[in-house]
Amino acid sequence: TKEYLSPKDALVTVMSFLGHLVDAGDYKEATVLKAGKLIAQLGDYMERRYNIEDGTAIGRDEVNAWLHATTLGPEHKRPEARTQDNRRWAADLFFKQLRRLDRYTGDPLLDLPSYDRPTRSIRPLTDIKYERCRRYAGATTRETREPAVLTLAEATATSYEIARVLPADVDIEHARVWLNGGPHTEPRW
Repeated sequence: TKEYLSPKDALVTVMSFLGHLVDAGDYKEATVLKAGKLIAQLGDYMERRYNIEDGTAIGRDEVNAWLHATTLGPEHKRPEARTQDNRRWAADLFFKQLRRLDRYTGDPLLDLPSYDRPTRSIRPLTDIKYERCRRYAGATTRETREPAVLTLAEATATSYEIARVLPADVDIEHARVWLNGGPHTEPRW
């Protein structure tokens, strides 16, 4: 079993580790501060709502309740999809870092039902998802597929167009790519 670790001590442990990742250039300071604020809210919620004093005892049901907990304030309304997404991201980061530090076993987010997010045919990436894409694309030095896909997406290529780019479409001399268009886009450089 893992050693006792209060939610506040877990927050300090994770934030200290994330601070080292900021120093190493793996995370931006603003990202870590945002995560810290949300993780602190998670810890406070666990202590107030469930009287959990050992951060290693936080489980799936408790995390799910926090993801859907009503917002503070006079309205006590259900959190918006963006708030739920941010909470999920922070909780994932928190438990990932605790696992990396060998202070937590399991994943309380595994198999949690997703929240109801309105769907649109085209939706821009959130800053958080964009950062995840950049981190993933830059994690490899031997593969070129992920960085190429991210670069094409940043240059307005749709997923339909990205899947259809051929080596002959790449004009390295002029630093451009021919996009053949798709159901909702015109062909273009």
